[in-house]
This record gives sequence, C-alpha cells and structure tokens, in this order.
Amino acid sequence: MKTLFKTLIILLVLLTAASCTQYRFIPFPLPGEDDSTPYDVGTSESFAEMLSTTGQVRLTSSISVSDLPIKENRNYSINLNGNTLTLNAASSADTNGRLVIAEGSDVTINGNGGTLNILIPTEINDSKAFIKLQQGSSLTLNNVTYNSARTGILVDQTAAELTINNSTISAGGGYAVGTNASTAVNGVNITINGSRLIANNGTGLLFNIPSTLSIIDSHIEGGAQALIVRGGYATIKNNSKLVSNGNVDASDFGQYANGNWKDGNSVPYATLVVGNATENSYEYNTTCSVDDSTSIVMETPNHPRVYVASTSNYHVDLSISEEIEQDIKTKDYSYGNNISINGNPIS
Repeated sequence: MKTLFKTLIILLVLLTAASCTQYRFIPFPLPGEDDSTPYDVGTSESFAEMLSTTGQVRLTSSISVSDLPIKENRNYSINLNGNTLTLNAASSADTNGRLVIAEGSDVTINGNGGTLNILIPTEINDSKAFIKLQQGSSLTLNNVTYNSARTGILVDQTAAELTINNSTISAGGGYAVGTNASTAVNGVNITINGSRLIANNGTGLLFNIPSTLSIIDSHIEGGAQALIVRGGYATIKNNSKLVSNGNVDASDFGQYANGNWKDGNSVPYATLVVGNATENSYEYNTTCSVDDSTSIVMETPNHPRVYVASTSNYHVDLSISEEIEQDIKTKDYSYGNNISINGNPIS
C-alpha cells in the first residue's frame, strides 16, 4: 500500500511540474527536396553536349540554341521544364529553313508549361516549315507552346508520325501543321489531342496525302481555311472546333472557284475543305468524318463552312451534321459528282 501511495505522489508531482512548464518546439531545418536530374542543363553549350551524348536534356533555365543535334535512328527527350527554348533557324536549319527530325529518330518534347520559340530569317517564305519529319521518324509534343514565324511543322515522308497533346502551335504564316503531296507518301499518322493549332495568316492544318489524321477535342483555326483534307482519312471529334477567322482577304481565293484549284491551300475559301478539284493530282480517295459535337465557324459572311470537291473518279465520302449537308447541297458548295455526304450521293 505504501508503495502504491508513493507512486501516486510521484505521478502527481510530475503532472504538476509539466502543467507549470512551457515547452517550446525548436524546429530543425530540413534539406530542400532535390528534384534535379543527371540531364539538367542551363546553357546552350551544355544543352548541345548533353543531347548529343545522352539523348536527354532538362532545362533549368530559359536558353537560346543554334542547333538541335538530331541523328538518325535515335531516341531523344527534351524537357522544357516550364522554361523557354529558343531556336535560331538561321544556323540550325537546312537549306529550306528547316530543322530536320532525322530518319528513324523519335523525338519527344515535354513542355510542362514551357515554350518553344523559333527565330526564322525573313528570306524564308511562309510555306517553308521550321520542323520537318523525315521518313520513319516521330515527333511528340506534350504541353508545349510552340511559336513559329512561318509554317510550324511539315510531315511529308513515309511512315512519319506526329502527335500533339495539350499543346498550342501558333504559325505566323503558311500552316500550323502541313503535309506535302509532291511526293507519294503513305503510312503517315497525325494525331492532334486537346490542342490548339492557329495560323492567322494562312491555314490551320493542311492534310493532302493518303494517310491518317485524327483531331480530338482540339481547336483548329486559320485566317482562311481552318482545315483542308485533300486525301486520306480524317476524323474530327469530341468537341473539336474549326474556325475561319477572316484574317485573310476572302477575295484572294475567288480565283479557285469552279474547280480551278491549285496546290496547297489554293482552294475555295471555307472553314473546312474536303476532297480535290485538280485533275491529274492528289490521285486518291478522301474520307472525312466530323461528329456532331464538333463546331464549324465561318467568320466571313456569305462563305461556306464546308466545301466538298471530287475529280478524276476519286471518291469523297463525308460524314457530317445534316444541317451542313443541306447547306452544301442547297447553296451549291461542291464541285464534281463522285461525292457522298452521310451516304447520300451528290448528283
């Protein structure tokens, strides 16, 4: 009993002492989290060396470089890490003003909110793209803002693949993204997902080869046409938006009426142009599907939202809303007879 009593007294004294004493917690500084990687670079010199030797770079600051050393059949990863990478086309591009994604190479640019800027000499005309994909190469942009004074990206070689995710491409002239039908290519795949392509002084996207284009939940805008599909298979879906913003004079395209089309975007002034009206060129069928969630906007009055054409017995198959189907038929926004809209032939 005495032992128990003594124990209770000791506990009471300790509790009383504790209640009368203020304890201060003195924090000890903890080391900051180290998120560095072995591929971090902060200067143009270290950028070129790291990319050449390891195929990977991660920017720790905004830098300007004159070259991207992309070699054939290699994989590359460029992490902008929220910074700005500026490329000078004067010294890094080929004779057509292009940075070449070499044959068989696979390049991924992760922006993490970062920006890719292109400085292009004024002597390079609007139709020349800065980034060009070679045969069997691929380029993926993830969360990148890409600004080019001319056409942004050219995909015109067999089996090349372009994927643009949650990114913005702004082109000062020509096309934000374009293909080239001057050579017979196939197996090209272009996917635009959750992104914005804008060419205020030209066409948002030109697709004129027998390959595959997929536009998902994306905004495609041009000063003249938003999207031209002159061949191949194109799908536009999931709340995408096509806009012709009227920044280019519509009268400049009047000469291409009545089937008098030429190459590239020398076609009628419309938000979406599907098919081809030039004899002995673009000799392949065109299939284009636009789902009902996609909006098509023409800012210039009295011009078509959609124009369709066929020639040389190559078939055009367009799936689109019934409203636009009737618009095409009643306002004669078509050329040629080998055309079906929603399975209904145009006679």
